[in-house]
Amino acid sequence: MANTPRRWVLALALVMVTAPAAGPLVAAQEGEDRSEPPGVTDGELDSSTSLLRAHTSALLADGFSANGSANVTVYRRGVLVDVHRTANRSVVVDGAEYRQSQQTDAKATVGSATRGTEFWGNDSVEARQRVENGRTSYETGEGKSNGSLSAAFLMRPYLRSATYTVTDTGTANGSSSSGEPIGGEMRYTLTATELENATHIETQLPNGASDPRNFSATVVVDEDGRIHEFDATLDYTIKGSDRTHTISFDLQELGVSSVSRPSWVGEALGETGTTTGT
Repeated sequence: MANTPRRWVLALALVMVTAPAAGPLVAAQEGEDRSEPPGVTDGELDSSTSLLRAHTSALLADGFSANGSANVTVYRRGVLVDVHRTANRSVVVDGAEYRQSQQTDAKATVGSATRGTEFWGNDSVEARQRVENGRTSYETGEGKSNGSLSAAFLMRPYLRSATYTVTDTGTANGSSSSGEPIGGEMRYTLTATELENATHIETQLPNGASDPRNFSATVVVDEDGRIHEFDATLDYTIKGSDRTHTISFDLQELGVSSVSRPSWVGEALGETGTTTGT
């Protein structure tokens, strides 16, 4: 294993994503007059832009935490590498401060590797600590935008790639630690079963991938536009091998008012000569 080519993990260009854990739904009373979520008209998603704008606005207004995950196979240095990523993120009101823990596991015929990355940021700077092969390194950059924090940028290509229709409507039956629903009471489940615009989805696939197919996705959203769960899956071919890509998002909590600043942030900012006012 000493000669295992692990540096391809550094080249992986995956984005934050996350595993749906749907709370139980109670069927809505027939004939009840309920307004539809932003971007949904007559049971169909007709504006993903409106939905994602409402989703981001609602989450950042309260502060939130969310989980994500993704699976994809990439081609690096002559071998196929199966990559699995998980992430947990907490964001305070207006994205003024956030933390994220992320793990990337890569497996190939030549070996395997794991990288852990911790993020801390605010609206001006982001510090990152990476631990890989027993080595710790630091990076800094600009703070994440609100659309990145809410995962709206992540979900947008998938929402634009197919027609989503409302297949279930109900009320949340208590999904927070207090037993109360997270966000609005209503839950609208939208599903897509066919890929209609491959152009958008191809941007989410690795270099060398072709023939995206067998697309399906599910979105659970409340009446205010908060996306509580998002799952998408599709098959593709890379270097003659058929593989499956999956991605998910799961809203965990609203009302996050603070996050702790890790002890390593000062070192990361000092190493890169970055300063921050908060």
